[in-house]
Amino acid sequence: MAKKNHPKEAYYFSHDKNAHSDPKILKLRKEYGWQGYGIFWAIIEHMSDQNDYRLMHEGTESFAYNLIIENDLLERIIKSCIKFELFVSDGECYWSESLNERMKIKAKKLKEKSDAGKQGATARWKNSEKKKNAILSTVNGSAIQQNSKGKQITGNEIKSESKTYQMEEREIQKRKPNELQDGESIYEYRKRMAENQETSDM
Repeated sequence: MAKKNHPKEAYYFSHDKNAHSDPKILKLRKEYGWQGYGIFWAIIEHMSDQNDYRLMHEGTESFAYNLIIENDLLERIIKSCIKFELFVSDGECYWSESLNERMKIKAKKLKEKSDAGKQGATARWKNSEKKKNAILSTVNGSAIQQNSKGKQITGNEIKSESKTYQMEEREIQKRKPNELQDGESIYEYRKRMAENQETSDM
């Protein structure tokens, strides 16, 4: 049964550049010439389209028609390929051990490539999730921040308040350097002053 190939998988299987001078191929060429060599590769291509890379001995007529050759010639070439050990047969099907090995290597490489792609996608997804969680954590943490008047602020308001605090902090450091404790922010300074004021009012 022929398999359904993905468009990207239908274009390639490995082929030795010196295959024409292989001793077994030379026997085939001696008997059938370059026509036999071409038909041999047409058979290999047809095998590679099958799920198990095997072809049935029966029903070669349509394949011969597709190659525009007599069915008798196709059957004789198949038998010769088996005789020259280019193909292996169990009486019902025939196949190429060389093709099987090459397709196994190809399948292994495709799997490794697919696994690497999945791992990369997983890593990218995890990094994306970390960034998203970091942003959400920042936003959620900012949502409970308060400005100098005790009003909750978020988003752009936080950035605006931060700039204001920095300016006022520099101003306080200039005017009242002794009142600002080491490392104390303008927000912390104001909070401390407010707490002191509440204590004095009690």
